[in-house]
Amino acid sequence: MADVNSPLEISDLDFDQIKTNLKKFLKTTNDFKDYDFEGSNLSTLIDLLAYNTFYNSYYLNMVGNEMFLDTAVLRESLISKSKELNYIPQSATSAAAIVNLLVEYDGTGTQPSQFNIPEKTKFTASVDSKTYTFTTDKAYTAFQVGSTNHYSVDNVRLLEGEPLEFTFDAHDSSSPQRYVIPNDNVDITTIKVFVQKSASNLTKNQYTKKENLLNLLQQVKYFSYKHLPVVNMK
Repeated sequence: MADVNSPLEISDLDFDQIKTNLKKFLKTTNDFKDYDFEGSNLSTLIDLLAYNTFYNSYYLNMVGNEMFLDTAVLRESLISKSKELNYIPQSATSAAAIVNLLVEYDGTGTQPSQFNIPEKTKFTASVDSKTYTFTTDKAYTAFQVGSTNHYSVDNVRLLEGEPLEFTFDAHDSSSPQRYVIPNDNVDITTIKVFVQKSASNLTKNQYTKKENLLNLLQQVKYFSYKHLPVVNMK
């Protein structure tokens, strides 16, 4: 019978030490008191027990590490824990410029008192023979300067890069769906999401990201619809 007063050491997690502890424990029993474990079949069984213990301890240790933000090393674990803190990882960021525009009327047709500069209007700039593309972040209105043929608008925000647009088909599902933007360099601060009513109804509603739980009732009601066939991301 085994001596119940001879505990098995469980604090060592190294494979060789686990194996040694198992042998020490078995030698405290009457059945294996004088047994020579080296080169025996029982030694192979002890190896299996030691490997099993070692694998389990390693797995649990890794799982324990990934459960905490300060010890996690996998990107998926860090993102998962960051979500609990309402943290959004940073992305690539477009260069931005705030400019004042002065536009000259070309004299074609009747001169208007103002005109619109659409969203995504492109501008180019050259530095050291390299051309950079900028686009407006939204629509702006330029007003006539006095009675001249010039129009001006101040504080126009231009973002470097090419505007992209992706369309995803949404299907009826009991679980939330994920739409992955196929571009690693997207500036997430400039993303705009529009949800189209249906394939036949082209009416679109812009999704507004909420930073907290306040004023979510209307948005939750809208997204509880079962059929949202088209999602546009710009």
